[in-house]
Amino acid sequence: MYDVLMTESSPRARRLTLVAMTLANSMILVDQTAVRLAIPHTIAALGGSVSTFQRVLTANVLPLAAFIVFAGRLGDQLGLRRVFLAGALLFIVSSAMAGAAQDMPWLIAVRATQGVGAALMLPTTLAIVSAAFPERDQGRASASWPAPPPSSRRSARS
Repeated sequence: MYDVLMTESSPRARRLTLVAMTLANSMILVDQTAVRLAIPHTIAALGGSVSTFQRVLTANVLPLAAFIVFAGRLGDQLGLRRVFLAGALLFIVSSAMAGAAQDMPWLIAVRATQGVGAALMLPTTLAIVSAAFPERDQGRASASWPAPPPSSRRSARS
């Protein structure tokens, strides 16, 4: 039940779709990397501890990993565009709320909702790109996809 089958759309529309989905995917990857760098300063500012550092990271990654397959199926059932937009809205609102967090429990809670938003976005971005391009161009479109951050690649090989 794909609602984004645009294989007959203009090349310009396909390029815009590719750019938008690549930016969305990059936003998630940057979040996963940048937060690791900002957390020590954030914990100091909000009065957290070293164990809080792990909770902030886990609060985001756990829902992302737990819901990613479910979110892909949800995209198949409800429509890729609808699930992607819901995830993007949740991710953006949660990011703003994380930036405004006044204490550690609040930061941990909004990082968890940010992980759910990322889980809704991640599987739908590649599916939308695949649906937007004719089969002969899908490989080239997918090749422009952002690579995971270096820390993810190392841990996957270990």
